[in-house]
Amino acid sequence: MKITYLGHAGFYVETDSTILIMDSWVSDSGAFDGGWFQFPCNHQMGDFIEDKLTMNADLKNVFVYVSHEHKDHFDKRFLNRIEKFNFKYIIPRFRRTLLLDQIKSFSKKEIILCEDEEVISVSINEKVIIFSDDSELNRDSAIFFESGNRNFLNLNDCKIHDRLGLIQRNLGNIDVLAAQYSGATWHPTCYEYSEKEYTRISKRKKRTKFENTAQAIELCKASFYIPSAGPLVF
Repeated sequence: MKITYLGHAGFYVETDSTILIMDSWVSDSGAFDGGWFQFPCNHQMGDFIEDKLTMNADLKNVFVYVSHEHKDHFDKRFLNRIEKFNFKYIIPRFRRTLLLDQIKSFSKKEIILCEDEEVISVSINEKVIIFSDDSELNRDSAIFFESGNRNFLNLNDCKIHDRLGLIQRNLGNIDVLAAQYSGATWHPTCYEYSEKEYTRISKRKKRTKFENTAQAIELCKASFYIPSAGPLVF
């Protein structure tokens, strides 16, 4: 299993028989009406993916995973760009069908809708499991990919930390874990506080994020950790 980090929350995973593209936000138009841009810049990774698909899309099983509909994970412009290649979508089955409907609005590809914790066989000795967080406030998902005796758990910014101990007991130790380290938040950035209070809240939020991530690594018994889905500098 070869894992290539695409920037932000994106990964390109390849084995002898399978290609799995995850949350590939690589377009130079940014997201959220141009209010967000990738940092560091990763626009060149669109060419990397397209070159890989040109060589392998007709030789391997190709899947594109979109975790949820937020535009820094669901890059419609880039997905339109690779529509010419042979692949299938893998997405979670949320109660609200916004993500499914948006993909159907521009793509004719087959869409594999996954229930929470459903096991999807993608090739011989290879499987995918989607873990969904479908609540009133959060609608997101994480993906587990296993190939032979190697595995990869990509949490992106899906908050399922309370389930990680059970996931590890069911699936075994995680070889490679990817999870958000610095998240986007309006608080306290967009609120008026004294400098002292602003600093206190900021330090508490950073410490909490650090502790949650450290606990996730420990619970998964992960051999390797890749920080993703947000710039470490923040």
